Amino acid sequence: MRIPKNEPVIGYKAFTKALQCRGYQFEIGKEYHHKGPIQLCAKGFHFCSSVDKVFDFAPYELNPQTTRVCSVLAWGNVQEDTRSVKYVASNIRVIRELSIQQILSAANFSGSNYGRYNSGSFNYGNYNTGRENLGDGNCG
Repeated sequence: MRIPKNEPVIGYKAFTKALQCRGYQFEIGKEYHHKGPIQLCAKGFHFCSSVDKVFDFAPYELNPQTTRVCSVLAWGNVQEDTRSVKYVASNIRVIRELSIQQILSAANFSGSNYGRYNSGSFNYGNYNTGRENLGDGNCG
């Protein structure tokens, strides 16, 4: 399924301890842009819609000594594989790393809000309401 163009999607991505994925080096807070067509399981930046699903893809495991999990924001050309809850995108930003407590909490479906005083879904930062807000003091 194709997501509407430029509609941002929040998700989760697993990395090695060095914050690499398939030999590609990432940094928290930076944006990355794939040139050319994207294809599930082949080309583009891959991520999952839920934290627990990132561990379905080798070689990642729930082990803080070998694996880091980050929340990501994807946009541009985004495609979804509904069978595996996996996405591929042309553009991605690594938002923040999740602690082991956040990973365990999110994997137990207790919510997807980070920061304090958030309501709704997929909020990051503090004092957010609504869905898919980033930063502090956002509404809507």
